[in-house]
Amino acid sequence: MRPAKPTALKIIQGNPGKRPLNRHEPKPAPGCARPKFLNGRAARIWDEYAPELERIGVLTAVDGHLFAAWCTLAAELESQASRMSAPRIAQMRMLAAAFGLEPSSRARLVVKSDETAEDPAARYLVI
Repeated sequence: MRPAKPTALKIIQGNPGKRPLNRHEPKPAPGCARPKFLNGRAARIWDEYAPELERIGVLTAVDGHLFAAWCTLAAELESQASRMSAPRIAQMRMLAAAFGLEPSSRARLVVKSDETAEDPAARYLVI
């Protein structure tokens, strides 16, 4: 059985099956601090990607360790590309897809424009 898609992803990616959305699903706070254990190139990758992922609402307060794992794998790929095993690359791709970092996963994302975010009526609309 395929795992349930989080409601936020259903809203962002669309809900072609028109299944009811869980209106009581926990909603983590936006933004995420870089974990203290992340250092070197992995920390610089975090600093490069995290602001944009936070801006579009994909990286939240509870996603830090998962995104840190992707940053670590990305740093490993940069430094030892020829030694990366297929399972490590598969892990990296799976994590990348979770954050919309692959073109195929990004194609499924729909991000509200800045105009929609500034619309005062938008907060009263139920998606």
